[in-house]
Order: sequence, then C-alpha cells, then structure tokens
Amino acid sequence: MSRYGTNNNVIEAFFDQAADGPTGAGNVYWEDKKTLYSYGRHFPLAYKLRSGSYLFNGDKYSSSTGRHQSETAAYRDEGRGDITISFSALQAAGIEYDSESLHIVSTQPDQQEDFYFDPKFYGKAAREDAEKFIKSAPKGATVRFQSWKDKEGERQQAPSYWHRPAAAVLMWDAWTETKLLFENHQDPWKSTGERKVKHPVKYFILGMDEGSYFISQLPGPAASVGKAYDILKPKAIRQAEARGEKIQRQGEWFFYPIFEGSTARQIYKQLDPKFNLTDASNRPGAAHIATRGGRLSQVAFLTAEKTAKHFKHALRHCDGSQIIVSGQIRHSEGDHAQLKLSTIENIKIFSAHINTALASWSSSGGVD
Repeated sequence: MSRYGTNNNVIEAFFDQAADGPTGAGNVYWEDKKTLYSYGRHFPLAYKLRSGSYLFNGDKYSSSTGRHQSETAAYRDEGRGDITISFSALQAAGIEYDSESLHIVSTQPDQQEDFYFDPKFYGKAAREDAEKFIKSAPKGATVRFQSWKDKEGERQQAPSYWHRPAAAVLMWDAWTETKLLFENHQDPWKSTGERKVKHPVKYFILGMDEGSYFISQLPGPAASVGKAYDILKPKAIRQAEARGEKIQRQGEWFFYPIFEGSTARQIYKQLDPKFNLTDASNRPGAAHIATRGGRLSQVAFLTAEKTAKHFKHALRHCDGSQIIVSGQIRHSEGDHAQLKLSTIENIKIFSAHINTALASWSSSGGVD
C-alpha cells in the first residue's frame, strides 16, 4: 500500500475507498476508511456513515485547513446523501460525529453557486459582476475567493463561489442502558435487583439561521426538514397562522400583533424598557432584547368597553403570564438582524412565543 501522495491523491483515494491508495500526504490523511483528517485528529474533514453517505465538516478553522476543506468539498455528492454540517455543533449537543447510532433522516442539500470569469479580462465590468455576485449570496453563506497575479505582477482577487451548509434532520438512537435499582413499587430506590431501561431515540434539526449555525433537539420525530421546522412552532403560533395573523421571527422567537392604536399606547407605557426575553423564558442562550416588554398580567385592566373586549380577545389566545413586547428586537451577540415590530409613531403590542425545542446549541465558530 502506498502511504503517501498529494493532498488530492489522498482525498480521491479516501472517497474511492481504494485499498492500495495513498493514506497520507503529511497534511491530509486517513486511516480506517471512515475519517479524513486535516493535519491531525483534532480536525476531521469528512466522515463516512454506515449508510454510505458522508458528513463534511463545515467548521472554519484555519486558512490551510480551509483549503483542505475546499479540496474535499469537490467530492460532495448530493445523490449519495452527502451533507455539510458543523461537527462542533454536534459535539456541543453531546453527539460525536463518528457515532454508529447517528442517522440522516432528511436533508435540504447544500447550496452553492460558482462565479465564472476569465482572469485575463478581469476589468471594470467583471468587478461589477463580482460585487453583484457577492451581494446575491444568501444569509449564512460563505463566499470563497481566489487570487492571482495580473500581467503587471499585481495581486488580484475575485469570488470563486458561495456556499451555504445543508439543513438536516438527524436521528440519534443512542440506546444507552441505565441500571435502575429497585426493591418494590413503594420504594424503588432500595436495591434488591436491577432492570435495564433504554433511553428514547432523539431527533435533531440543524442548519443555518441567518448568520448563525444551530442544532436543536426536537420534541418528537420529524420525517423531513420542513416538518421539523413546523414542529418547532408553538401551538399559539400555529393557531395565529390559521387565523391569518402575520408572524415575524427572530431566531427561536415568534411574534404576532395583538394590540394597536390607543390601547397599544396605554399598554406600552406600562411595559419595562430593554426587556430581556431570554431571561423571561428561563432558556439559556444569548439575549433577545425588546425595546419594551413584560407580561400581560402586569398590564392594568382598561375599563373602556371597546378596549376590554379587545383585551379579552387577546386573553383567549394567551394567558396572563404570556410575554408581550413592542418596538424592536435585537440580539445581544449580533447573530440575528434587528427585527422592527413597530415604531413610536405607530405603536403595536406583540405576543411573543419561544420555539418548542427541548434544547439548542450552536457551533463554536463560523461554518461553511
């Protein structure tokens, strides 16, 4: 067996599963036909699942590892079921990328678009096309560049392509066995024996949301990415959609209007400034801050008949502990664009609902 070759030789041999192919070039290598590494085991480039599909690591690490990732990405095959995901996000969720119990349920494939040009004729028109191409990249996409020297020896740079990682539903059937000690039904913690209990299968949705990469544990199974996103919608949001309400979202938070006009202006005055929705939800994570916010229960009941009817209509869809907000919503880490719900000239009060995820995590850095 040949032990060495160029990076491309090694990568090609890995995906061809060539028994006599090169296994290492010093920078890129593989050992067990399952995992391809960049420089060392600290950074896996790709992993082969039992199904025959490959997971490509989209975590950004260094410029040299980035080149290895670009070379490896040339072998990504959507027809085979390959996807790019964040290995660090998986690890944050307690899932190892090389788990034998990890399965791809459904995917929305990686998105990629190439920029074509001739370096010999890279003038004003080509530069304008390049700028348009960069602006056309969707949120969460990474634009990769290529560089060259022109005939004067000056270094030039232009976009090569943009890429946005796949969204996917994963199933993790980590059937770990837990020993429960018991004596009888009255006192199950005094041991005279033991029985084995299997932990349930867990389902996860992962992908890009604006500029951040997330993974969320779903409250139940989902057969598709679209179904997984529907499952993340709280019941109140699904009901509001059925009523024809306009739903707005920032990250894990959903909003729809419940008060406007004079009623909204009176309620606005009673709400807390710089209201932290994340603290109010008792969920860990970066803060989502509203211009004004609070609970319905803190709003004084307004006695005007018309207003009271409107208030009761809102209460029919959310109890007094429901979070309400107004103004703008900003994310403390800047992972989500600022969301403008209403202005001081046209005050509206919105009902705020967090998604149904059992837990959520993010990547340790950028993802491509």
